[in-house]
Formats: sequence, C-alpha cells, structure tokens
Amino acid sequence: MPSRKSTYQQRDAIIDAQYQAWAGPNGSHTTQIATGKQVVTGMMDAQDLDALVYPSGTPYGTQGTNMRLSPNTGMPAVTVPMGQATAADATITGAGVNLEFLGRSYDEGTVIGLGYGFEQATHARTSPTLYPALG
Repeated sequence: MPSRKSTYQQRDAIIDAQYQAWAGPNGSHTTQIATGKQVVTGMMDAQDLDALVYPSGTPYGTQGTNMRLSPNTGMPAVTVPMGQATAADATITGAGVNLEFLGRSYDEGTVIGLGYGFEQATHARTSPTLYPALG
C-alpha cells in the first residue's frame, strides 16, 4: 500500500488564506457545491421528483464509484445493495453493485425511507461470493 505521509504533510502545510479561498464562505469549493445543489434541485423541480435513483458502485473494482452527486451538492443520499455482478456484465463476477437514492436538501427521511423500502422489497443484501464472511 502506498504511503499517505506526503499527502498529509501537504495538507498540513495549507495556510488559512489558501483554505479560505477553497472552503471559505466565498471559496471555489463552497460556490461549486452551491451551484451543483442549485442545478440538481432545479432538475428535480422541473421533473417533480422527490429523489434521484442510480447505480452507485462499480463492479469493476473496489476504488471506482459514481457517488458524486451527494458530496458535490451537499444533498442527502443513502446507498443500499442491489445485487452482485454476473458473468454477463463482463466485469468482476460476484462484486457488489449498489443503488443510491439522492434526495432534496433537509429531506433525509425520504431517502432513508426509499432505501429501506427498496431493501424490504428486494432483500438484495447478501454476502458477496467475491468477499466471503470473516471467520
């Protein structure tokens, strides 16, 4: 596993002005999150949606994911298992595949309820054959 030491040293060297330019009230990261939230909320309003639902994991490996909407909008999300990759997927057979529910700001109850309802209706949570239970 590669060392994370240099990453932490670089982060420790950030001065307050750099941090504020990125995450302060008018920072680039702060304004991008606000813009993302505005765009996604506008799309949900236009389509009269309570939530967006999409696959959130990738059976191609353990690092890749498409869970980008929640952290880049600040909107609530919940991810639940929806099955395992099969040979027909031409990926890693047995790797977990998930479903993400993204909701409106301050409406966590809806996404939690949708995720719970999906789990109860499908019972898709299983122990992946690729990653057996710990003994």
